[in-house]
Amino acid sequence: MTDQHHSETPGLGDEPPARCSGVEVAVSWVERLELQQRACDATRLRLIAAAIDEATRGGAEGFGSGSARELRYRSLRAELATAVALSEHQIEGQVDLATRLVHGFSATVDALERGEVSLSHGRVIADAALVIGAGDTLEIRERRAGYEAEVLDVARRETPNRLRPIARRIAERWAERPREERHRQAVAPADGHDARLGGAHRATSRCTTLGVKPRARSRSATASAMATERCRPPVQPRAIERYDLPSAT
Repeated sequence: MTDQHHSETPGLGDEPPARCSGVEVAVSWVERLELQQRACDATRLRLIAAAIDEATRGGAEGFGSGSARELRYRSLRAELATAVALSEHQIEGQVDLATRLVHGFSATVDALERGEVSLSHGRVIADAALVIGAGDTLEIRERRAGYEAEVLDVARRETPNRLRPIARRIAERWAERPREERHRQAVAPADGHDARLGGAHRATSRCTTLGVKPRARSRSATASAMATERCRPPVQPRAIERYDLPSAT
């Protein structure tokens, strides 16, 4: 490798070119490319989230019906999958992560753009935060922001694997209800209901934790379920609602 090649290598600072070995040059290039990749990942997240917002809000045309929004979402998902040669299932995971990070953890996306954390750090941060709640109330936003500020400081120093258990512990502290309380409500019968309905209570508790409203159960339906010892499963949310998108203004 010539001195000219050394002098054109980015990221070597003021170190004299003659002292740079081939390994050092390679490492410098890898570091530079990683920083560029992280910035690209941040841009990708924002673009995907913006496309989903546009599709589900209806834009200026105001197509606000649920069926129309879901149709546009499915169409966009198919277009994204085709554009990047991935399955719709794979692209749906990227859409989910992009929406959660951009709308719920903007400081993390900013840190990703600056190269302070990686996309894997962002995924760990978003996944651990599920216990905090998926709502958009002022209290939830404040809890989410407090969690993000604390966990992001750790993420800058740790690998994603080391961050994962730490992020979970931090999220538990910022959760709307302590883990013990959530577990107790999930497994214990409530309001004098028969213990045989424990499965339904656990399903309802899980829906509450994830921010999904379970289907209301009438007295007659409850009595029927108790008689047959079978529980009605929770309602599955429509695909478009799983991303906790902001409503149209």
